[in-house]
Amino acid sequence: MKNPSTELLGSIILLCQQGDRESQRLLYDHFSPAMYTYCLENASTTAEAETLLLQGFLQVFDKISEFQPGADLEAWTLGIFQITISQYQYKKILCATEFPSVRMTTERKSMDVFQVRNS
Repeated sequence: MKNPSTELLGSIILLCQQGDRESQRLLYDHFSPAMYTYCLENASTTAEAETLLLQGFLQVFDKISEFQPGADLEAWTLGIFQITISQYQYKKILCATEFPSVRMTTERKSMDVFQVRNS
């Protein structure tokens, strides 16, 4: 699906809002290359980018009922992805600060953490 007409895109959105899986696949096929590139720019690894892509589309399909006809679907989708990526990065930073012992790599540091927890 290269450049769908406004009418076709409107039909696809309406069917997505009704939970139609084929329409969701068409929307995914249309936007996934651009969204994957955006995810790659904001991820540390390709695996993380793939995770962000899937999380982003889950949010898009979860919130598609909120999409207003006449709005720019690409901009709306990108906005969902921006929020999804920001939340992911926030959780990643939060986890690293709440559980600093997870980042310790040497055996000595790991043993020190173990000793502190057991004292």
